[in-house]
Amino acid sequence: MAKTIKKIVCPQCGSNKVNEVKTDYYLCESCKTNFFLDTDDITINHNIRNTRSNKEHLSIEQSKKVAKIISVFGGVFILYLIGSSLLGGKDKVAENSSVEKNTTVTPSEDKGRTISPDYKLGALVQLKDDTAVLVSVITFRDVFANGDGQQLYVVQYDPLTGKEISKTKQKVDLSIKGAGRGGGSPIQLFNDADNELYLIINNYFLYRFDKSQKKFVVVDHKFFDPYQEFSDGVAALEYQEYSNTLIVLTNMGKKYAFYPDIKKVFPYDKSSNVYSLPLTEPVIETKYTFSDESRDFPDESIQLITYQMKVQKGYPQKDVTFEWGKDFGGSGIFTDRSPYKKRLITDYQLEKGRVTSYKDFTPGRNYVKGGKVLGQDDEGVIIAIKMSIATNETYTIQKLKRTDGSILWSKKVDWDSVKTVNTVGNLMLLFVDSYNAVLMNMKGEVVSTVDLNGIRIEATSI
Repeated sequence: MAKTIKKIVCPQCGSNKVNEVKTDYYLCESCKTNFFLDTDDITINHNIRNTRSNKEHLSIEQSKKVAKIISVFGGVFILYLIGSSLLGGKDKVAENSSVEKNTTVTPSEDKGRTISPDYKLGALVQLKDDTAVLVSVITFRDVFANGDGQQLYVVQYDPLTGKEISKTKQKVDLSIKGAGRGGGSPIQLFNDADNELYLIINNYFLYRFDKSQKKFVVVDHKFFDPYQEFSDGVAALEYQEYSNTLIVLTNMGKKYAFYPDIKKVFPYDKSSNVYSLPLTEPVIETKYTFSDESRDFPDESIQLITYQMKVQKGYPQKDVTFEWGKDFGGSGIFTDRSPYKKRLITDYQLEKGRVTSYKDFTPGRNYVKGGKVLGQDDEGVIIAIKMSIATNETYTIQKLKRTDGSILWSKKVDWDSVKTVNTVGNLMLLFVDSYNAVLMNMKGEVVSTVDLNGIRIEATSI
């Protein structure tokens, strides 16, 4: 018999926090009751745990007596059900069953039910008229819907007010997934060298945000056609943020590192070769980063390092890390007695990162692990630091003068976490505390906030 279920609640406690452990079998998160669907009825398999001590357990003789009593009452109850069924049929039994009453859902009860976000990402986009928009991509999953119940929406906000501008359902077949796709977020956002925003869905579909139409449009096969390596067709896509690499898996199972800005393709295991490409028109750029805690020299303080590196538009920049360590040279097996040099960064990182110079930006200052560089402008660099290792310590945001590292301004915030997404003009998009969006200017003023967790859609729209 076909099943028509508008809503599933636990027949034991009434909670709607249920998980499907396999087809038609569910587990209540609240009371841990197992139950399954049988046509239009719900049969309960109670998961009862006896937490009493051994002294409270029944004796063998008592258990036998209890078993006899249960058997008698069980037999009477079965006879009652048979009699009720003969007299009134299935509906008569349902009238006398608290299980049926608790699990029956009418269409009116399902009206107005809303779904919370499943995954959400966002980025600032500079539009053609020099205004900006916060573009957020959000997935919703309705566990009670047909299929997997997942849909994707693109929501746009005014970054200056935080108000929602539009909310559009993206037309995409989410049942199609890239080869080898595992768990995790089904969406990825990344920018190219021209600050064009791209969206990958399910490690398969590729979209670009059209600034004129203010929507995501499909990136077709022409994006890959010029490259012989992709002639077999594309089976999966993934963007590696830390290396600025678009990873492409072909239908024949070959894996490549693709750099569309410079029109270069490398076998994935040789992707580091991109950092050895000669720069034809390099410029020197100043960057900032916090050093890592030293494993070899634990007494060394964490430092805020400023460094200069050669860059060129479109060429990926290798992340470099600074950590006080022991450099034993280039070969051999080393022991504690082997000679070494104390160094802050390896020669390999200096070469691949195209680093030309570096120094401690704030000599004499001590930092706690977890400091982050949020952004910078011509005046200075903005950092987020914690003043102690206490578990309830939140971040302090500071701007340091570019010329000497002195503090231009400092403000305490209630953020437990913070991450810079991107910067457009004078605005930084920060994700704080479970991806709540904060728009902050270079003066440290919070221009607007957007609660991405607070957005809802009606269940009927899925």
